[in-house]
Amino acid sequence: MLKYGLVFCCGAVLSIFLLAVLIRLGEEPVSTPVPEVGLVQMLGLEGELGIPMGKPAVVEGEIMSGSDPQFQKEWANRQVFRIMRIDGKSQPGRYLLFTYDPRMTNTRLSGKVKVRCYETGGYEGVPFETYASDDPLPEGRKFRFVTSLVIFGQL
Repeated sequence: MLKYGLVFCCGAVLSIFLLAVLIRLGEEPVSTPVPEVGLVQMLGLEGELGIPMGKPAVVEGEIMSGSDPQFQKEWANRQVFRIMRIDGKSQPGRYLLFTYDPRMTNTRLSGKVKVRCYETGGYEGVPFETYASDDPLPEGRKFRFVTSLVIFGQL
């Protein structure tokens, strides 16, 4: 008798579960809002500017050619931002690559500038482990985390 009661209970629980699944399939999906603050901002990770990545800043400096011998080979044919001041504080000697915010499609800066920007970063290159032991690594393509500025306004 206990055996039949157990089978009946299991059958009832399974029926209720299947009924609940079928009811849920007919409902509108619930949207879960994605927070606007990303992990980088929550952790307060700092980049080359010394402020949290993604935080807007006013930066003064000079746009230079990346072909200058003082820069890395992979910076050739690119423009480099020589940082002089960050939010009014002197910060000489830092150089960063930069891009323009998509809203600034027709803007091309040169010489001494004052801009609103933020620093972003990501991984680039090829991980060493993807090469066979006898394959030479391509020059300038090591796997690493790099930062750059995104300029979104000129002052």
